[in-house]
Amino acid sequence: MIEDYFRIISLIFRHYDQNAVKYGILLAERFWKIALVFIGIVIIISMFKIFKKAGEKAWKAFIPVYNLITLYKISGISPYFLLILLLFLIPQIRGIAFILYNIIEVTQEVYLCNKFKKSIPFIICMIFFNYICYPILAFGKSEYEK
Repeated sequence: MIEDYFRIISLIFRHYDQNAVKYGILLAERFWKIALVFIGIVIIISMFKIFKKAGEKAWKAFIPVYNLITLYKISGISPYFLLILLLFLIPQIRGIAFILYNIIEVTQEVYLCNKFKKSIPFIICMIFFNYICYPILAFGKSEYEK
């Protein structure tokens, strides 16, 4: 994989230091890994608070698939839609499963925002930047309405 980066960089630059490029690529990879772990922790803590606001047991946020089931219940969507994740195991229909899962995920986010009485601009933000909007739902003043 790193060799591909070297080929691309060599096409862009005529003279480059191979060790500096390796270091830069490794640094960028580490940065993104740390950033993704941080975003995951923020999302889990936000789910913890959202579950509390919705009257669910907050510990459910820490169990990987069970937190999605609970989030779907809070949103008012049947958790059976998560069975679409099993379609990812079949290679021939993985693309269709990806599209279906994203449609259901967007629907879940819209319903969740409706439960917290959020506006349409917030819903659009939630669709594209949920890692920002989940903490706003969790730590903001909005309240969950059944």
